[in-house]
Amino acid sequence: MKQKHERKVTRFLITMAVALLVGGICGYLGAMYASSFSGVLAGLGTVLGYAAPVLAALAVCIGCLMARRAYQKAQRLSQSGSDEDVLAALDTLDACIIALETQSMVSLCFIPFAVALAPRAPLVPLASAAVLLVSLFLGAFSQRRVIELVKRLCPEKRGDTMDKNFTREWYESCDEAERARIGFAAYKSFLATQHGFVAAIVVLILLSIATPVGWPAFAAVGTLWFVQKFTYFAHARQRAEK
Repeated sequence: MKQKHERKVTRFLITMAVALLVGGICGYLGAMYASSFSGVLAGLGTVLGYAAPVLAALAVCIGCLMARRAYQKAQRLSQSGSDEDVLAALDTLDACIIALETQSMVSLCFIPFAVALAPRAPLVPLASAAVLLVSLFLGAFSQRRVIELVKRLCPEKRGDTMDKNFTREWYESCDEAERARIGFAAYKSFLATQHGFVAAIVVLILLSIATPVGWPAFAAVGTLWFVQKFTYFAHARQRAEK
């Protein structure tokens, strides 16, 4: 047991040493080539800014097309009435939701690049905002149709996507197995975002060596990290008290 603990400590120290070494090398290279790197980032941001409306619209088209095909497949499977086909239809509807969520997220992620060009090209952010509104509109009403089909396949499900309490009502209508799956997915998502926040802070630190990043970027990541942490601890404590 003691040897196992020592191996873990040794592995941790080696990992930290390697991370410090890699960080030092990246920082040195960033400081040495700061001007060139800053120019590359600025050029990339400009290109993505002008291309943002087109790329966002492309993401909306691809996402909606994939969601439509998945929805039609689920409809065909649901008509057979067999339990296997119903389960396959529900899995297909999950893929439909993923496609709709992805196209909305991609459209939103292109907005900052377009907004950065507002002083030079004011039509670019307006076009990107229009695409985002279309994306959100299509996503909201398409997800409503998906949920209605799920409710026809599983009559015990409750909730309306246009209601602010939809998530709570939907969760309350899930059985124990579904709640366990949701809990496991939430746990994995929590771990992934933990690593993601650390990686984001490290990347911002390295970028700040080569180009002005500004404190708002660090504040935004830090705020989200604190929200995640304290939300988790608050609900864990509340659950323990109950």
